[in-house]
Amino acid sequence: MKKRPEALLLFALLFAGWMAYLGSQVWKYRRPPVIVSRAQLLMAKYDVVAELAAAAGKPAFDATVNEVLYAEDDGAPKKESSIKVWNIADCVGYEGPRTYVLPLTVQAGEYRVAGLPFDPGRISDVKPRIYPATDEVKKQFHELRHEPGK
Repeated sequence: MKKRPEALLLFALLFAGWMAYLGSQVWKYRRPPVIVSRAQLLMAKYDVVAELAAAAGKPAFDATVNEVLYAEDDGAPKKESSIKVWNIADCVGYEGPRTYVLPLTVQAGEYRVAGLPFDPGRISDVKPRIYPATDEVKKQFHELRHEPGK
């Protein structure tokens, strides 16, 4: 059998093109979009946009409420008030001091970030999540709370 250098060159170019395409997809999606958990919103009574500060690399318990996106009843934190969120240090999604959307619940008179509902099939305990306060995330919160278009 005769070896053909044209075939080797063709396949080398195809391979290089495929690697370039895969590299461009990795670059394009290097930071995946944030998806709000529907199950977490089932447990939350209030959705607030709050400013979080840092304390030793973790979020501080104190949060300043900038906006209330959703309130199930009249017990929601007021705008421009300072609240304590007791389990904020255990949450996933903290990326330094900035503004976040917090799905909150009240347990024994204390605000906490809502976790996931009980699931008998879940083996490990999943930590509650907080979300960066971007326009995309706020839009997802409004859509999940049945307020399309806001």
